[in-house]
Amino acid sequence: MADPIDFQPYLDSIGRHYTEWWNLGTLTDISNSQSPLFDFEQTVQLVKPKQSVGEASIQEAPKLLTLQQLWEDSIRAREHVLLIGRPGAGKSTVLKRLLVYASEQARQDPLLQDTQTKIPVLVELELYPTHRRSDSGILDLIEDFLVNNECPLDISSIRRLIAANRLLLLIDGVNELPKDALTDLRTFQRKPLSIVFTTRDSDQGGLDYIKQKLELQPLSSTEVQRFIQERMPGQNGEKLKELSDRIRDLGETPLVIWMLYQVFQQTGDVPETLGEALREFTKRYERNCKAGKVITVARDLLKHLAFEMMHSEKPTDFRLVISEEDAIEVFRQFLEREQTLEPKQKAREYLENLLNHHLLQKKGKNQIGFCHQLLQEYYAAERLLEMLQQKHPDLVDDKRFQHYYLNYLKWTEAIALMLGLADVTKSQAKQLIELALATDLMLGARLVREINIGSQPDAIADVMYKLASIAPEEPIWLKLKILQKIGTKAVINYLIPLLDYPDDYISRHAYLTLMLIDSKVIPEQCRFIRDLRKYQDILKSVTETSETGEVPILHPQTVEELVLELLKAMEDLDFGACCIAVEASEKVGSETIISALLAVLSPSKSHSYNRQQVEHLCRLAAYYLRMLSLKENVAKVLDENHLQELVQVLEHSDVWIRWRVAFTLWNVASKQVIPLLLPKLNHKILDVSFSAALVLGKFGCQEAVSGLIQIMDYENLNKHPDPWEISYVAAYALGQVETNKAAKFLPELISLISKPLGENAFRAIAAIQSRCGFYNYEIYRQTQEMRELESEEGSFIKKIYQDIDRAIYQIQDNRELRQKDSEDRLTIDIVGQLLSLNYEAAHDTKIGGHVDLVVKKDDFKWLGEAKIYRDNTCLWEGFQQLVTRYSTGDSNQNHGGLIIYIFQENAKSIMDNWQIYLMSKELPDYVCKPCEMRDLAFTSSHRHESSGKPFYVRHMPVILHFAPKDKSGRRRKNRS
Repeated sequence: MADPIDFQPYLDSIGRHYTEWWNLGTLTDISNSQSPLFDFEQTVQLVKPKQSVGEASIQEAPKLLTLQQLWEDSIRAREHVLLIGRPGAGKSTVLKRLLVYASEQARQDPLLQDTQTKIPVLVELELYPTHRRSDSGILDLIEDFLVNNECPLDISSIRRLIAANRLLLLIDGVNELPKDALTDLRTFQRKPLSIVFTTRDSDQGGLDYIKQKLELQPLSSTEVQRFIQERMPGQNGEKLKELSDRIRDLGETPLVIWMLYQVFQQTGDVPETLGEALREFTKRYERNCKAGKVITVARDLLKHLAFEMMHSEKPTDFRLVISEEDAIEVFRQFLEREQTLEPKQKAREYLENLLNHHLLQKKGKNQIGFCHQLLQEYYAAERLLEMLQQKHPDLVDDKRFQHYYLNYLKWTEAIALMLGLADVTKSQAKQLIELALATDLMLGARLVREINIGSQPDAIADVMYKLASIAPEEPIWLKLKILQKIGTKAVINYLIPLLDYPDDYISRHAYLTLMLIDSKVIPEQCRFIRDLRKYQDILKSVTETSETGEVPILHPQTVEELVLELLKAMEDLDFGACCIAVEASEKVGSETIISALLAVLSPSKSHSYNRQQVEHLCRLAAYYLRMLSLKENVAKVLDENHLQELVQVLEHSDVWIRWRVAFTLWNVASKQVIPLLLPKLNHKILDVSFSAALVLGKFGCQEAVSGLIQIMDYENLNKHPDPWEISYVAAYALGQVETNKAAKFLPELISLISKPLGENAFRAIAAIQSRCGFYNYEIYRQTQEMRELESEEGSFIKKIYQDIDRAIYQIQDNRELRQKDSEDRLTIDIVGQLLSLNYEAAHDTKIGGHVDLVVKKDDFKWLGEAKIYRDNTCLWEGFQQLVTRYSTGDSNQNHGGLIIYIFQENAKSIMDNWQIYLMSKELPDYVCKPCEMRDLAFTSSHRHESSGKPFYVRHMPVILHFAPKDKSGRRRKNRS
């Protein structure tokens, strides 16, 4: 047996480094003070899902927990807890405070003699390694944190601690994890570990399964006033009211309050938007740093660094850390463009200065990052604005901006901050909102929040118009979600009528949203307030009873009646005892109980009772199985035989039983059930395949996606016992699929929003978007095609174009000799030059017609059509020949070219007009971009009519205009 590990040095290190949690954020250095920022009393609230259709409910007052209560009531008692909070809400700070709480508890038992003692470990996902030392980047982060705090354990020792459930993992920043690393995270989600996760959004990281979801609440008005009175005594009352109102508008989070306070102290003014607050805040930051002789180009360097870190190998990922050498290279490139002397040396000096003065901070070995993600997003926003002002093609071209920025989730906050900067004009903001709404409805709503308050009413009207186009019925729950997403004073008049809405979920959340915006506008006589008062005594009674544990799962009399029925129906009295054990909930999960329940459901079981009795008995058994599956220790006693029996019951004749068993499998099954379920996806009974898809979806099986999508449609579930719950679980499962396979169903899910289960379809959309990192699948697919265009489909295609360009250049060099050449003569010369380079090239080959130019490589054929330019109609005819007559659009014929012989002047104008003309034809999925290899050329793609796949065309001019103005040149032209 291994010697016990003494964690005392580790716990002492935590005490030294984390007890003064307020000094851990480098933003405090602005104040040049070692006192705490301010010990805000933060609270969390339990996030409750919407109740099933038809489920009875009463209005509930939200229960808030302090951080101490969070530790005592939630974290110590549960395996997994999810802490949700908006940017700057203090999620990381809360985890560090919990780290201190937990380490103080563990100090009493540093050798882990008590089986309940757990050692807390902070896991910061922003540091997730690009190159793992072990098979898990999260294990590497755990090892790093232990080593950095005087506990040098190896990976095998850490694995043993995890297996024994002796660690409390505080996993910070699920939204910061690269998409590829989510699989690593998921393996930890399935372990019986105590874990607290933090994230900006519960849809991110596949965390929807966690029942204990807690949301960090905005600071109360009392806390805001306490801060103002303590930090700014004697200030002008009118200005303090303005500051208090702006804090409420921009978000009552510790970071926002601290920034506004700092700006107010320096300028006496209160910024109107979060973007402007960050701008003023960082300017003050930079001024303080300049006192330490930091470079005057600090802002420019930070903008370019932030923008670079928003990019990664995958277009959906971004980086919160970057190596020092990579940062130096970003600085060097910028300084070189600015013609700075010794740019690389200066880049190193500037990085050192920025690190010394806390504009940047070290994050791990030889890595750096911004001291808060929100600041990185702000500097990226400033760079986006700069690109907009410089008329960069990516920002002034709507399609490119939509494809490269708007559609990716990682850019949303940066774009929102950009919208809040005063330099963005009203027309630019309107255009951007329209583009966002064309991308995704909720994205548009999110960005409306950031524009000038005077422009918001018109923008909200545009959002509602878009809602009507997507869901003509305008479901009230979706309207509420949109209003919550906007969350400014401009939505008050939309929310007040919802307080009288008969659905308690709608009226309750309308009330909570108005409380966050401005509680004074809530009418005293609205239905929600009346109901809340009416049920106060009931709520008090229910709360007291539930806290003392006096409410059983079922009423005692009901339990007794059920057990008596089972005792009468079964000859084996032990079965009745098993059911009593289930209700007692003390000795449940034994193999005996499960085997007894499965025996009742077995198709081979013979009963001496009538059919109605047997059906009732089987339903009870299925019911108790599902109840048992909710117990934490049940999965441990399940063996392969139990799983096989459960899978067999999925084919039971009673649909009610099938789904209860499906939920049982969902709760207890491990990956070993996958091969048992895969064959059932094609079961002749559609309902059986749905059940299998639901369970397989838990494990992210791609094969289950089609079935899960069908589950989201109410028309396929209208005969089921609880279609809302089934589709709710299916929505979560769709978010587990690890590739973009589920993403291609986003348009279909959007079409289901208006149907009875539309809210779960909406939930599935959000889960898929979070998993994939983009909003709109069609736009993403087109972007991938654009990226293929940028790479020009690999080296072979690129080589063809390089050599065709060389052939064109040679023809152009002697254009005075080409004035009477025919189309065929010119094309044959290009073919000849390609043949001399050992291409398999030919002219006038028969492929669906007589193709002007064909280049072959194995089975691949590049097809070219040549035209002498007369007008755009002539070019359109040639284009049609290429894409509808010659090419199939299959993978061996998905590239071609249009060679345009131009004898007229101004080839650029001709090519520009041809590009506009082509765009006006509205080809399906049409995409166009400049060619990086040759300025006058451009590339396009569209959906091929025959194959339905993208077909790529490079449009290449051959400049043959020859009109010399000198005398000898004119004579030479006449001779030719």
